[in-house]
Amino acid sequence: MQDTRRHVIEYRTPIGEIDSIEFNIPYYYEPTNILGSGSYGTVLAARCTSTNTDVAIKKISLNGNPIFCQRTIREIKLLLHLHHPNIINVYEVCLPDDPNNISDVYLVEELVQNDLSHIIRNPKPIPENMMQFLTYQLLLGVHAMHSANVLHRDLKPANVLVNNDCSLKICDFGLARPIFEQEGRDESLTQYVATRWYRAPELLHSSTAYSTAIDMWSVGCILAEMMGGKPLCPGKDYVDQMKKCLKVSGGLTEENMMSIQNSSSKNFIQTICPKSTVDLAQLYPHMPPLAIDLLKRMLTFNPKKRISAHDAICHPWLASVFDYRDVISLPQVSPEFFQFDKDLETLDSSIHFAVLCRELSSA
Repeated sequence: MQDTRRHVIEYRTPIGEIDSIEFNIPYYYEPTNILGSGSYGTVLAARCTSTNTDVAIKKISLNGNPIFCQRTIREIKLLLHLHHPNIINVYEVCLPDDPNNISDVYLVEELVQNDLSHIIRNPKPIPENMMQFLTYQLLLGVHAMHSANVLHRDLKPANVLVNNDCSLKICDFGLARPIFEQEGRDESLTQYVATRWYRAPELLHSSTAYSTAIDMWSVGCILAEMMGGKPLCPGKDYVDQMKKCLKVSGGLTEENMMSIQNSSSKNFIQTICPKSTVDLAQLYPHMPPLAIDLLKRMLTFNPKKRISAHDAICHPWLASVFDYRDVISLPQVSPEFFQFDKDLETLDSSIHFAVLCRELSSA
């Protein structure tokens, strides 16, 4: 990364303390303010003086951590592949000059003013026409991902960015996976506690072979949150989360039980199943029947019967915003696209940076 400048930016933490962070970024980026921070990155708003545009610069602190390195490669490669109006756009990736330094990577993206969680927290309810437009765009982005054989796996309001003109962008692809890689993988998402509320029930009952339906359950939870102003299934733990999923998807019906292949999971669910279920029409009485119908189809317990992104886009509730020209399919990723995942599992951490550079140069 040539001709960089060091910026030390002060900001206020969520608990009110003043902290500072260092950004070593190209000279043509002028920082303005810190937008937020997460488990392995901080996002800075900046002005690109060469193009006179506002950007968001995500500082990803790797610190030699192979998991962070893996997520970083995955996110950057996918964002460079998934060109779509409803998926965040990447302008530049800035790597350190020193090949022995794997501490920080800077991801320069388009700047978006808000995320959906901020809009939902606003005391003023979201108007139905705005809800339709946001849901429609979210589904367009999800359909594009799925057409490329990519599962997001971490859809939630904080990962859905919204501009002041209501244009929507999906972000944060660090947990994304190819669809064809799921069969036989014993890779549970139960450790990601912060996103448990948006997790499909098949991920909770130990399913290792899952599909695009997991993202559609998350979209349903997001839509419900827009309708009600609060999370639909805020489970306190794994068991409570499964109970809440069952309550909003019909409970212990024969059809729901038939969709569970694992006998031990089926027996366990029978012991915890709640006695009552939630009527979504009564939970959101201000919403029209068509909106509730789409929500129910997204929150279908059986993943094989859950509505797809493409079919949801064509649902009658979204007829007022639908335009067939918006429905875009993307080139599919190949198995070789994610070869670096296997490489990082077998390589020493000292050469993770080399893998990072190799993958980004070929992206």
